[in-house]
Amino acid sequence: MKGGPTDNPRCKQAAGIFAFLAMAIPGVAGPMLALAQTSPDSRPDADEKEVVVTGVRDIVVNGRARHCHKLRNDPLDAVDATPPDGVRRQSEIVPVGNGRFAFGPSDEARVTGPVFWARAGTGIDQYVFRAPTNGSALCIGAKWPDPEGWGQLRRIVDVTPYRGKRVRFTAWAATGDTRLVRFWLAAGKGTQRLTNGGNTNNQPWGGNHGWTPILLEIGPISAEADHISYGFLLWGHGDVWIYNPKLEIVADDAPGARTGSVAIIGASQH
Repeated sequence: MKGGPTDNPRCKQAAGIFAFLAMAIPGVAGPMLALAQTSPDSRPDADEKEVVVTGVRDIVVNGRARHCHKLRNDPLDAVDATPPDGVRRQSEIVPVGNGRFAFGPSDEARVTGPVFWARAGTGIDQYVFRAPTNGSALCIGAKWPDPEGWGQLRRIVDVTPYRGKRVRFTAWAATGDTRLVRFWLAAGKGTQRLTNGGNTNNQPWGGNHGWTPILLEIGPISAEADHISYGFLLWGHGDVWIYNPKLEIVADDAPGARTGSVAIIGASQH
């Protein structure tokens, strides 16, 4: 699949957004789920630039993303994610060997990356998920107008190559009539202790958006961390698509070295 902005002049202009972010945070080498009440504007932002992502036809039409649709014959769709006792709690669907998958509580930070996107959240059965392995776009979509809980696609990777480094998560995101979308990048030890964390919790993002750049950066990653988790979630109605998600190390010799966390949606830094 060929990805990213096309040669359309408007898309070249949009591609400059990441160039701007790189200038603001230079030097790329080579679960935080509190809900904020929002009433997102259903119109696309006036300053958003049009970006065309190739490989999946017409994801964004007239400034909004289309409905998420599942992959054909995805084995994860065969897993029953209904809470067995009727109580919604943070859960996940993960591989258990021999091509099989299981639904259960998120009671440990299980390394499932760097390729596999785990379905997680308190409402996995309330959402449609799409996570191809060929590099094409991912998505989460609500099955009905008022789903219970949230749905996530996340990766948990081994922290070893990232300890002592600054790490950056970037992606392009597009939405259609969403209530709330959030992104995160975190390093932790087990499930109880967060050693480094960045998220967009203070940037409520919903409604309709064309392809928009997302950037989160944390570090230096603690020597105590045993995993890194990153991904996105949808809480409530609507659909969110993600293209070209990347986890990268920020170069050691980058000018203007930073500490702490950075989270940027579009051109807004927090």
